[in-house]
Amino acid sequence: MQSINNKHRMVARYLALGAPLASICDTMGLNLPTWQQIVSKPLFREEVKRISVEIDNKFVEDAINDPIHAEIKTLAREAVRQLKNELTCTDKEYLGSTAMSRIAAAKEILAMAGYKTSEEKQQSMSITFALSPEKLAAVQKSKPKES
Repeated sequence: MQSINNKHRMVARYLALGAPLASICDTMGLNLPTWQQIVSKPLFREEVKRISVEIDNKFVEDAINDPIHAEIKTLAREAVRQLKNELTCTDKEYLGSTAMSRIAAAKEILAMAGYKTSEEKQQSMSITFALSPEKLAAVQKSKPKES
C-alpha cells in the first residue's frame, strides 16, 4: 500500500466511528479477507488514527460549547455498561421490573446522545450505520473534497 485513496478513507471513517470491519465490507460489497490485510497496514492504521483524532477534537469542541451535550455523552458510556450488565446478568434478584426501568433509562440516555434503536435503524434502510448527528457531521466535515 503506497497511498490512501477515497475508498480507504471511507472505510477508515467507519472504523474510526466504531463500525465492525465485517459490517462495513458487507454493506459496501467489499472482500473481507482483502480488507483485513489492508487495515493491518501501518499507513491505513495511521489514517484511522488521524480520523479518530479529528472526530475526538470535534466532540471536545462540542462539549466546550455545550456542557449538557458532554454530560449526556458521558452518561451514554454508563448506559452502554448498564445494558451489557443486563445482558450478562444471572442473579434472579437483580432481574425483574427494576431491570426494565434501568434498561429503559439506559436506552433513553443513548437516544439523547444520538444513538439509534434497532427499530429506528430498520426504518432507515439507506443508512447502514447508526451515526449520531455529531458523528455524521464530523465524517462529512473530514471528507476530502474531490476535484
